[in-house]
Amino acid sequence: MHGDLEIQIFFFASAFLAGVEAMKAEDWRRWAFWGVCGLFAAIGFGWYWLKGIYPPVTGWVTEIATSPQSWFVLIVLGLVLLAITGRKSKSKESPIPDSSKDPVGTEVTVSEIVARLFQIEKENEANNNELRRILNDVMQKQALLETQFKQAMPSAEMIRQLNRTALLLSISATDTMYRQRLNEALANDPKQPADFPIDTDDKMSRETGRLNEYLEDVAANLMGSRWGNELANVVRNAEVEADNDLLRMTVPQGLHPARYRLFHIANMCRDRTKAFLERSITEATESDRQMLQMLRDRPQIHK
Repeated sequence: MHGDLEIQIFFFASAFLAGVEAMKAEDWRRWAFWGVCGLFAAIGFGWYWLKGIYPPVTGWVTEIATSPQSWFVLIVLGLVLLAITGRKSKSKESPIPDSSKDPVGTEVTVSEIVARLFQIEKENEANNNELRRILNDVMQKQALLETQFKQAMPSAEMIRQLNRTALLLSISATDTMYRQRLNEALANDPKQPADFPIDTDDKMSRETGRLNEYLEDVAANLMGSRWGNELANVVRNAEVEADNDLLRMTVPQGLHPARYRLFHIANMCRDRTKAFLERSITEATESDRQMLQMLRDRPQIHK
């Protein structure tokens, strides 16, 4: 957007200079300059729509219109036109005396013209120096801004350390949540029923259902954690171990063999799950202690 505005200003300035020449010209030259003036003005107003028609010409126009040398030539041309225009108006108000009648006046007029030309040359040189000074100032400020921007940008190592700290905080929070669930599961470990010992099929079915419900709750609370898969393996191994025990055991008299098998498997899974919970709580507590120590050391790394 900024480049388009600069190009439009360039065309408007060119149209203005052509208009100045049109006002001074006569005959067909006046119409020619007015045509050039109108063309530049039309391009300036319609640049937003014209720039996409032919990209090569657009790039060439952009390169010229945004060049400091082009603006310098345009400024010098404008100063020359203004100087000549002012001199012409002054000449119309005070015509130059005839040399045949006043030779001294002719010499004075030529001297003034020469002096004016020298003055214009000095002004152009001063304007050129001012443009150079402005360009140097802009380039220095740009270099300073680039340096400050690079210094403000975080390094790759800093970003990596911040990411690692965020990951450690996330792991610590997750482990703390699941450690709390492990403690709750161990605290809710089913105790012996009030009607113990279990000597009937009804008592055995109720106890089997109570144990299975507890095991399902523990598995649901640990699902998605690093203890979930390990608990599933513990339960599967307990089922296999219970079946192997049944091969060496005798079913108590008066109990249904299939129901006794389910009760024995549930009871074995409860015992192995309890041992698993105790071991996991100890490991989680130690892991949490190490994680907190690592997090305490992170502020020293970020300094």
